Parts: sequence; C-alpha cells; structure tokens
Amino acid sequence: MRPWLIVLLPLMFRVKALSKSNVPAINDIEFIHECVEMHNLLRTQLKPPAANAQFITWDEGLAKTAKAWAKKCVPGSNTHLEQLRKSHPVFNGLGENIWTGPDNEYSATLAIRSWFSESKFYNYENNTCSGMCSHYIQLVWDTSYKIGCAVIECPSIGTVLNAAHFICNYALSGNPGRRPYKAGRFCSKCDKEDKCQDMLCSNNERERIAHYPYWYPEWEVPRPIVCDPLCIFCIVFRLFLLVVTVAIVFLLQHKFPNIRLEKDLLLAEILAQKKSEKDVESESDSIKSVVSPQNVKELAKH
Repeated sequence: MRPWLIVLLPLMFRVKALSKSNVPAINDIEFIHECVEMHNLLRTQLKPPAANAQFITWDEGLAKTAKAWAKKCVPGSNTHLEQLRKSHPVFNGLGENIWTGPDNEYSATLAIRSWFSESKFYNYENNTCSGMCSHYIQLVWDTSYKIGCAVIECPSIGTVLNAAHFICNYALSGNPGRRPYKAGRFCSKCDKEDKCQDMLCSNNERERIAHYPYWYPEWEVPRPIVCDPLCIFCIVFRLFLLVVTVAIVFLLQHKFPNIRLEKDLLLAEILAQKKSEKDVESESDSIKSVVSPQNVKELAKH
C-alpha cells in the first residue's frame, strides 16, 4: 500500500462516518415537530388528567442552551441554569431533562417516552416518588410552555461509547414542592385568556415565537462568532469614514494639485530659516570668543 493512502484512509472513513450521522440540527423542522408534538401528546395522557397543563411550543434560545451543554459531552446537569441571564436572554431558572444512550438507539421519541415512563414511580395523591421520576415531573409540569432540545454525538459519556446526548430545556421549570398539575377534566382550569387546543391550555401571546439570532450562552465553548446590529453599525460606520476620508483627500488633491509642492517649499523655507539661525548663532559665538575678557587684557598689554 502506498504511504499516502495510510494517511488518507482514516480521514476518509471519518468523513464517511460523519456523513451518515443522524443527528439533527436544532433548527431542523422535523426534529422540532417531533420534540414538541411528543411532549404535547404525552401531556394529554396523564392519570389523573391535567386540567391546567399548558400547550408547549418551541424556543430557539432554550435549544441553543441545550446544544451548548450537550456539546460538552459530560454527564450531569447544566450548572448554569439558575444563573441570571446565563442560559437564556429572557427566562431564568430553566428546567432540564437529559437522555444519554448509544447513538444507534437514539430517537427523540424514544428519549421523551423514557422520561414519561417514570410515571409508574410517581404517586399523584401523595405527590411522592418511589423511584426516579424527576424527568416525568418536568415533562408534565403545568406551567412549562416552552421547550428547546438538542442532540449531540459524543465519543463517550460515562460508560456509554459512541453516545447520543439528548437534552431538553424547559421554561418555566418544574418545582418539586407541589404537584406537577391540577387534576380534572381537560382544560377545565385554564386561565381566562386561554383557549383549549388539543386538550391543553393554549394562549397565542404566550406561545409567540421569539428569535434570538445574536444570542448564545456566554459559557459555550467554542463560542460562535456573531455580529449583532451594534457590531454591524460600527463596521459600516468605519467603512463610511474611510470612504469619506479618501474622497476628501482626492478632492483636495484635484482642486489643489500643487498642494504637495507648496508644502515642500514651505518645509524647505523653514529648514533654510533654521539653518540661517544656526549660522548666526555660530558667528555670534565666534565673536564672543574673540572679544573675551582674556583676549581684551592681552590686547591692552600690547
């Protein structure tokens, strides 16, 4: 085998593996629909039914936060969720669910259903858990109305090799201090401004889509390079000043073609004047040396 093939083959296989990746981007429409629809579907399958569970829609900022933390490929929760403005430009204190498993077993539906399956450990009447049920509580939390999810392929996380790291962030976050929702007939305890949509409390103003094209979590590494409107204004303004400066110089040179010659003549005149002053000073020093007191005394003796 030729030596250069030994170098290129690993790269070729790596590119091929990446091209087969099933990991969707956070702006992938099918991925967004899958995450949102699965959450809303499961929120209508609660026992007892939820009377005030809110309809969930997608949030770009939450998805960016989920992606930024997933990229770290570390087990455990995001440590920045409770920090003011660290994980979202609007919401504070985000909720979070994480699923990690082999990448060949991953699907958003599977991960979200695995969180919902924790319902078997939750007792609504006593508001207690007999096992892990925190993912379930966050998924069905009544006032959570925005989600953003992301999935990243990682070489390994803990003992899982070739892992898919799937994270969803929620606003508003769940609070284990109370039951996750009010039991009752679907939509029977919605807010006055809400309407019932797919057995969930919906509100157009609450579900309004917001975009944050220039915002990224400041702790994200590597941090994306973005130029917000102020940055764009500064760049354009500097270019404008440069163009104006060049135009002024061009016009001055066109209107006063001898301006450089006049400048050179003026400079030459100044230099000549300084030289003349130096000559005068030198001549004055010579005269002073001739008529010094010692020389005067010697002349007087003669």
